[in-house]
Amino acid sequence: MKTFKKLVVILLVFVMLVCSFVTTAFAIIPAGVNRNTTLEVEGVGLVCFIENEFYSLFYDDYLEDYYNEYCEYYDIWVSDNTGIYDTAEMYLSSDGTSKGSSVHVNYILENEGSHYVTLFFVCNEGGKYFSAEENGMIAKSLPDGAEVVFVGNTTPCVVVHIEGKTSTILEIIENPDVAFVSMAFNFYGNRSSSPAIFEDTFTPTAADARKILRYSAGLDKAPENRSEAKRFFFMSDSDFDGKLTASDARTALRIAAGLEKGYTFRSNGNYSFWDE
Repeated sequence: MKTFKKLVVILLVFVMLVCSFVTTAFAIIPAGVNRNTTLEVEGVGLVCFIENEFYSLFYDDYLEDYYNEYCEYYDIWVSDNTGIYDTAEMYLSSDGTSKGSSVHVNYILENEGSHYVTLFFVCNEGGKYFSAEENGMIAKSLPDGAEVVFVGNTTPCVVVHIEGKTSTILEIIENPDVAFVSMAFNFYGNRSSSPAIFEDTFTPTAADARKILRYSAGLDKAPENRSEAKRFFFMSDSDFDGKLTASDARTALRIAAGLEKGYTFRSNGNYSFWDE
């Protein structure tokens, strides 16, 4: 009997250790948070990188990708009853137009803090793209709580920053110039149902630290490959202020010398984060 009790205790301890490891080792990103722009940083928590310098260089590419997806799949999102796109229930404006995912809109309404939203504007006659100037003019009609972060140059889109648990998102939805709202730089078609865990630890060399320093001094350009650039900007930004500076280069050099440990970045269900 005593032997049995010991085995039960050992088993319980083992289960607790495993549960503890899973809780601390793997990122659990809440529903309503964009997996493509948010990572769990070990020792820091969830970090949103939308205002990272990376997006100031590549935001038009992302807006083009997503706008094309929106044009192709909007009717499917509206009528989908399978839940594949997580938009089976759409949020309707007062005139009955499907303006976004109820999951996303309700998350903003129920959760305080910063939220970044892509807005798709109603196109000109003939479906022509708006210019950046036209997008900027339309953006001026948005409520005061919508801070414009990026203005599309090749698509009728803007990215705005709003605070949750306010009526701002509802005011945006009721704006007649807004056709659809979504998480910033989110791609429904790319959502992964894979249980795989993305994990990458920043382990720079002295040469990497030099690259960061040269970039921060304006001596080198950013990597042209989007995947390489995303990894470079996200992982090199050691203080998460959105910009690469001499301070980030110094931290990378200390990590390379073994004086500090680089952060580990994780995300669940997304095994190709740098390629998103």
